[in-house]
Amino acid sequence: MNWLTNWLFEKRRRKPVTTVTTERLEQMLEYARRRNLCGKGYCRDWIGESITIEYESRHIVPHRNNPVTQTPFDMPRYVGWTYVPTSLKLCLEDGKVVMRASHDGAHPPHMTPLATDPADIQEIERCFEYWYARFELPMSLQVPTYSPPEFVPSGDAMADIQTYLESGRASAFYELFEDDDPMVWIDWREDDSDLVAAFARVLKMDDLSAEFINDDCDLLIHYRGQDHRVQYPEPGAADRDTTICHLNQLLMPDHEIRFCIATDGNDTLAFLPLPASHWAALEAEFPDQLHPFFEKIGPNSRIFDA
Repeated sequence: MNWLTNWLFEKRRRKPVTTVTTERLEQMLEYARRRNLCGKGYCRDWIGESITIEYESRHIVPHRNNPVTQTPFDMPRYVGWTYVPTSLKLCLEDGKVVMRASHDGAHPPHMTPLATDPADIQEIERCFEYWYARFELPMSLQVPTYSPPEFVPSGDAMADIQTYLESGRASAFYELFEDDDPMVWIDWREDDSDLVAAFARVLKMDDLSAEFINDDCDLLIHYRGQDHRVQYPEPGAADRDTTICHLNQLLMPDHEIRFCIATDGNDTLAFLPLPASHWAALEAEFPDQLHPFFEKIGPNSRIFDA
């Protein structure tokens, strides 16, 4: 065996050095945290069908109708890729990088087997490298020079809304309405009963609440002493669009909910509930600016599943 043959033999025998390290995975999770990229996003310009990021560990108590598991579990911080039926996960568990893979659909991390097949490990590394480069890491984590916000909340909701409409800029929206009041921020994972509670909190309505009442996931909204049942298009599958449309109809004509278009495309969307008289005043003052920024919600509006 000459030196070249021996070198090739040793190269094949030597275990590949992984490009995935705890530090680099931490960088990707920090990038997602700063940009609120938690949840699932579809990558239409790549081989994978979706990427899922959980940048914070959470304790999960599954809904009683969850078809996968009803046992509470701790969700680690992780990045996952799915192209059905393959599901790949890169987790941070006890400060260490753990690779997991399954080929029978997506499962929670604790139910996904450890990746032992070299082909799965190679694919996880390929996915990670693609997104690490796409996120322009680690350069994109460099802290920019601080500059004070141009728009500062005044404490008067209507005055801040007027300032936003006058500016016509999405940056003004995020600087003025980062907190809940007067906006209701809804994450794609939000439980629909909690969604109703969020509107009740912002509107300061003690007589508005909701609860699931049966295994078909019918939602019962309690409002002004009466019960209103929300029946979803697919039994057993609640969806935020149906809930918001139904709630908006209940609140009218005294109040109205509108979608804040500046948040369109994000994992967390904002909605503005106001008394009808306030909307009428804004319509009169900003007849051209209002509709491009706050979209009316009709019976068949599709915002989350658009």
